[in-house]
Amino acid sequence: MSKYSFKENKSLYDIVIYNIKVEMLNMNQKSDDVRWLVIKAMLDEFPALREKVKDYLKGKD
Repeated sequence: MSKYSFKENKSLYDIVIYNIKVEMLNMNQKSDDVRWLVIKAMLDEFPALREKVKDYLKGKD
């Protein structure tokens, strides 16, 4: 039995496209998680950069 269930009969093409979309969403989430970890590490490593980011987010120049 497939791990995906469909309410109506789908072609193999539809199922493959669906699976590709699901995997792409998962990859995007993983990329965002990795991107955030890199940014966090940079802000932890460089306090001056952290302060510049804080000022920028507060609207200061």
